[in-house]
Amino acid sequence: MEKLWRRMYILEENTLGGTLFAGMSAIDIALWDILGKKLNVPVYKLLGGKVHDRLRIYTSYRWGEIPRTADAYRKRTQELIEQGATAGKYDPFGPYPGPDGSSRPEF
Repeated sequence: MEKLWRRMYILEENTLGGTLFAGMSAIDIALWDILGKKLNVPVYKLLGGKVHDRLRIYTSYRWGEIPRTADAYRKRTQELIEQGATAGKYDPFGPYPGPDGSSRPEF
């Protein structure tokens, strides 16, 4: 597997770039997961063991469909903190308009 990975990384990087690396990453993660399941061991143990006892939860766009008011954001922020979040971000201005001025661009 290592030989194949190196070949893809070194020889194909200039032709496929990010698409190749995303595919390689997905395969790599899947193989670690398969090995962990086969050995009945968490992947973090296969990679050398636990590094942190706790990790911070960062929320990004987990706001849902809430009214765009200070009270609604305050309430949702409190809910996220109660779930363990210690950092996050949101877009107070809403979805960006598409080229025709619609609120959600068509792709």
